[in-house]
Amino acid sequence: METVELVIKIPKELYEDIKEHGLCGYSYDREIVSEAISNGTALPKGHGRLIDVDKFIDALFAYGQADDKFKLGELIKYTPSEIWEIEKILAKTVIEADREAEDD
Repeated sequence: METVELVIKIPKELYEDIKEHGLCGYSYDREIVSEAISNGTALPKGHGRLIDVDKFIDALFAYGQADDKFKLGELIKYTPSEIWEIEKILAKTVIEADREAEDD
């Protein structure tokens, strides 16, 4: 079965209730979830590992690995391999890569 990875926003209390009890028959809850899915953001098939770039850049500053040029997005100071090594240490994965699409 083909799948879609989707980012949605729902109230935290509803999220906790669904985790604990499943999606119950309350029409209001179903309406909220249905609207969240309709307004959700579908992740592109085959996406790579997703990280919080802002936290990554903040972590670079905290570890003394970045300067104002990096903050402005000018990556010329770092080689791709240096950026990769720093990223492996500091960037936590938010959503894993879409491995399923790689198999297609």
